[in-house]
Amino acid sequence: MVVLSGKFDGKHFIADKLPVDLAPDTPVRIVISTQNRPTAFSAMGHKAVDGHLPPDFAEQHEHYTKGAQKR
Repeated sequence: MVVLSGKFDGKHFIADKLPVDLAPDTPVRIVISTQNRPTAFSAMGHKAVDGHLPPDFAEQHEHYTKGAQKR
């Protein structure tokens, strides 16, 4: 399986880069998955899973999530 990324210009799908070995007229199946920016909540969830939250996150969550001054 090959995963391609690209964009839709309103009429055509344009791949960022095509694999070199894909011959013309090769039948393919395209699955569309839009890429949205992660929400703050999902970004924090990924950091929590990776263990990259600051040690004072619980006490200073307003600072890290909303930009408030540290207490």
